Amino acid sequence: MKDLKEVNFLLMGTPELARDVFQSIHQEGYKIVGLVCQPDTLTGRDKTITKPPTKIWAEANQIPVFQPEKIKEENQFLNHLDVDFILTLAYGQIVPQVVLDKPRFGAFNFHGSLLPKYRGASPIRYALINQEKETGMTLMKMVMAMDAGPIYAMKRLPILEDDNYTSLLQRFSTFTSQFALQVLPRLCRGELSPIDQHEKEVTFAPLIKKEDEHFNLTLPIDSLLGWIRGLADIPGGYFKYGDKKLKVFHASIFNRSQMHPIGMMIKADHEGLHLQVNGGILNLLHVQMEGKGKMLGAVFGNGHRQLQGQLLT
Repeated sequence: MKDLKEVNFLLMGTPELARDVFQSIHQEGYKIVGLVCQPDTLTGRDKTITKPPTKIWAEANQIPVFQPEKIKEENQFLNHLDVDFILTLAYGQIVPQVVLDKPRFGAFNFHGSLLPKYRGASPIRYALINQEKETGMTLMKMVMAMDAGPIYAMKRLPILEDDNYTSLLQRFSTFTSQFALQVLPRLCRGELSPIDQHEKEVTFAPLIKKEDEHFNLTLPIDSLLGWIRGLADIPGGYFKYGDKKLKVFHASIFNRSQMHPIGMMIKADHEGLHLQVNGGILNLLHVQMEGKGKMLGAVFGNGHRQLQGQLLT
């Protein structure tokens, strides 16, 4: 094995979390021979070209960037790279075997759950949706089956009562950077032993779809609160009031009384927004009506008293 700071890493990742972790690895002095990320996107009405966060960071540090539309078909750039390890974190495409076979010492993935729990695209969200008390980060060797490779290291992270997706993701940034810097020296020296995942304990965290953002009022109150936390602040889940979306970013359980029709707004005034759901009443603390800005539930309720007694769907 080479000296640790002479080991060649190819990084694969796209969003802010990957950028923050990769930056920590780079600042520690590890040698990075390239970054692979998703292609640029067109955003807004004017179709502005938006670069992935990891690409912006890599270009600022003179790191070569590769953005295949389909890495399964476009991976010839690897022929020109000397790669000891591939490290991935939220890359966004299935990595084919031809790429996994390229690095001298293997391809490894940082996955945001305590595997084998929550394999898939949305592990952090589903930990909140399912009201878990803890989550974490797993370093695993990549295989062709999704998130199914042997585990090399794991670190746990408590989920706080007031965490939502945005706040938990922010804490993941520092947490995962520290974890990476702890395990990379041991990985490079061959000191980590693989442990196979227990297939009977596997659960999945599929990609959140547009239709999932519309809250299901038939869910029990605790499950509904989990969905509110798991979707906030981005994209934000919603109820429907007529043809308008009422997004809810923060809510709490007011009580567990079931006295009104499910979906009825039983209070809408300066004291707040109280919504009858299945098994109790939710206090909607931060909301946004479609076409308007975010505001406190009490402020919104004071300006929309006509909502009281109305049914949301």
